[in-house]
Amino acid sequence: MATARDGSLARRLAADVADAPVRRVLAGINWTFVEGPHGCGLAQTPSRDGNGCRPLEAAGSYAGRGLKELAGLVVSDNRFEVAIGWAAINAHFNRRNLQGPTDNGLALLARDGDAGGQGRSVVVGRFPDLDRYLPGALVIEREPRPGEHAEWEAEQLLPGARRVGITASALFDGSAERLIDLARGARIALIGPSTPLAPALHEAGVAVLAGLVIEDADGAFGVVAEAGAVRALRRHGRFVALIRDM
Repeated sequence: MATARDGSLARRLAADVADAPVRRVLAGINWTFVEGPHGCGLAQTPSRDGNGCRPLEAAGSYAGRGLKELAGLVVSDNRFEVAIGWAAINAHFNRRNLQGPTDNGLALLARDGDAGGQGRSVVVGRFPDLDRYLPGALVIEREPRPGEHAEWEAEQLLPGARRVGITASALFDGSAERLIDLARGARIALIGPSTPLAPALHEAGVAVLAGLVIEDADGAFGVVAEAGAVRALRRHGRFVALIRDM
């Protein structure tokens, strides 16, 4: 389901990042972390043995560069740099002072005004508590479990869907633009700690953006350094949603 990593959406978000000195950069086992002057950003760290993952020759030099320069790495051919680029984008948009609803992203996706709210729900990514918020939703996964659907089935499942939830990691692997395009007409939510809370994503067709705003940079840095997961990161921030007016 992957598309080119130099897509227009990545470039658009990177172009909107303001330039400012980067304080810290950390590529942890699970997450990549970038701290800017007004916020921190996260992106999933790719598997070391994945395609396009090579040791960074410039390691040790990323902190202190400009946030806009790091955001431009979303078009790099090294996936470790791509992760730094997305984390830098999030550090710009997911600012500490950003306010918004703190509801679960899936719950917000389910609230589509009940305007004849029938129709299938499809999620790309295996979200926890899915049945609680979207009972009967169809799940698309890279490595599907019994009852789930393979990536190639997105072509059949997304067109005509009523509600579509997409994991924020689809931005990183380059598949988000295609998924959003396939789901045109649905209420679309982009969900996960690494979701950029960027209005340009509304313009691209995403109704709900549900991401993490980190309030305690030192605490989050420690979690990333010690291979922590989402549950540990929650202690150092709050989930915030931006919702496009329907």
